[in-house]
Amino acid sequence: MGVVTLNGVQDGIAAALRMHFPDAEVYTETVEGGFQGPCFFVKLQNAAHAQELNSRYRRTHTFDLQYYAADKSNRAMLDAADRLYDVMETVVLDGTACRGTGMRHEIADEVLHFYVDYRFLLYRPAADDPVMGTWEREGKLKP
Repeated sequence: MGVVTLNGVQDGIAAALRMHFPDAEVYTETVEGGFQGPCFFVKLQNAAHAQELNSRYRRTHTFDLQYYAADKSNRAMLDAADRLYDVMETVVLDGTACRGTGMRHEIADEVLHFYVDYRFLLYRPAADDPVMGTWEREGKLKP
């Protein structure tokens, strides 16, 4: 896998949604005038980046997948939530499968909010520090 980017994870999620929900539009940007269902809005909820050991870092991306049902029915949103638990379990990023964790959902204001975390270990190559040069000292001893 190459470098994990926020946009790359968002694109992987959007591609999975398009494949498994072909009748729903998938947006990664807000729409002026609001969303018309059926559609998804993929929103990065938060991200964390922490150094673990030497050049190893743990990055966590939490996404809020907002689903707008066409008829705004509770039943349609619950059906979508059931499907999302399966679909978001594994997302392909840059040719590598990544596992979704911490999945949970809620319905608020006639919108399904499905939360999923993607965690990665990143390695940064150690910087090539310059080799210490030589040092010469001249001096005389006192008599």
